[in-house]
Amino acid sequence: MNHISLTGTHEAMGLQHGSLLHQLGIRFPPVSSQQLEFGLAGLPALEQFYPEIIEEIEGFALGMQTKFENVAGFLLSLGVFAPAGQCSIFAFRNADQVIFGRNHDFLYRHREHCTSTVVNASNKLSFVGHSDVFIGKMDGINEKGLAIGINFVDGKERKPGINFSLMVRYILEHCATVDEAIQVLLEAPIGSINNYLLADNQQHIAVVEVTPSQRMVRYPLPDQPFIYSTNHFVSPDMPAQNNTASDWSKSQERAQGLAKALHAYAQLNLEQAQSILSDQHCYVCLDLPQFQFGTLWSFVADTRSLFVQRCVGNPQSGHYQADNRLQELLSSA
Repeated sequence: MNHISLTGTHEAMGLQHGSLLHQLGIRFPPVSSQQLEFGLAGLPALEQFYPEIIEEIEGFALGMQTKFENVAGFLLSLGVFAPAGQCSIFAFRNADQVIFGRNHDFLYRHREHCTSTVVNASNKLSFVGHSDVFIGKMDGINEKGLAIGINFVDGKERKPGINFSLMVRYILEHCATVDEAIQVLLEAPIGSINNYLLADNQQHIAVVEVTPSQRMVRYPLPDQPFIYSTNHFVSPDMPAQNNTASDWSKSQERAQGLAKALHAYAQLNLEQAQSILSDQHCYVCLDLPQFQFGTLWSFVADTRSLFVQRCVGNPQSGHYQADNRLQELLSSA
């Protein structure tokens, strides 16, 4: 996993990021005409909703020595024409903190693109985030203690608009609480189909189930201090959106495994969260060599202290290591 830090204006960060990757020998992947057509159809929505990220994409394209249209088309068509991540996420509410945990499971060939980034954009909230798609983010936690992670859902609706990785990035930069993030997700012109699991340092936790035309907010049951999500919708009005033809990544079984594991705890610490994410009996740590698919990273965080621990690769065989970069950045500021 690459570890980088970006600071300054969005344009400057994009140029720095793209130039660094180009120097490392990483080249921008080919973008099909189908991806370009779909992705660029969502560009007007992105320009209006998140204009500063347009500047970052322009800087990134310059640094990577590729066209702006290639980067924008790629980012705005993620998950539409190619396989997407099959991830497991949970948040557990203790008396004075929330423990957040997420496994990112995807094709092994994307390992070289996995990056943990500390982002300190001018006049925005700072955060640490993880991704395998350059500018966008799949999960992270910001300086206010708001944590977020996404699950891909193989739904039936496709519409050009803002993609999930850029929505995660926007929320980490702009939102301090779960309520603020929910409001953004309910109103934004989103084109992808996903679950967004949210947790903050006020012990608020929720999942927002999103399609381009429909949004539902799901909260923990009254007797449960936790919430979880995998790769399907569960809100009463949303399951009809699920494509139930295949469950090769065991989304239902992973959800059941998370529920059983989380029910066993009255309180949860980071080490116990790691144990859940590493437990093959919960099915949340995927290892599917027949699909060349498995856990690329695992991430746990404390929303109060901003303490982050991350395992690169499969946590059944790897080790979690502390990441103090966000805390150090805030201390120096």
